[in-house]
Amino acid sequence: IGFLELSRVISTRWAKLVETDPDIKQFVSKLAKQELEVYQREVEEYKELTKDMVPSAAPAKTTAKKSKKRKQSEQSQQQEVAPAASMMMMMPQHQM
Repeated sequence: IGFLELSRVISTRWAKLVETDPDIKQFVSKLAKQELEVYQREVEEYKELTKDMVPSAAPAKTTAKKSKKRKQSEQSQQQEVAPAASMMMMMPQHQM
């Protein structure tokens, strides 16, 4: 099973979870909310602790030109991906 199909299966099951097992959906949603609150609190603490720090003198990124060989390699990779993507669009979708 590919990533795209896996994400479809998971999202479909999540959407139907309220019908099949509302207690688990409520429990998981509550955990997610608690974890988000902890994360947001920690981010605020981090920002408060680092607000007076001087940013490092990292070198600025430069936009270098791509070599001809690299351009050709990227183009051939894109051409290989395109047929695979169109094949996935033609595949039948399995319902759960």
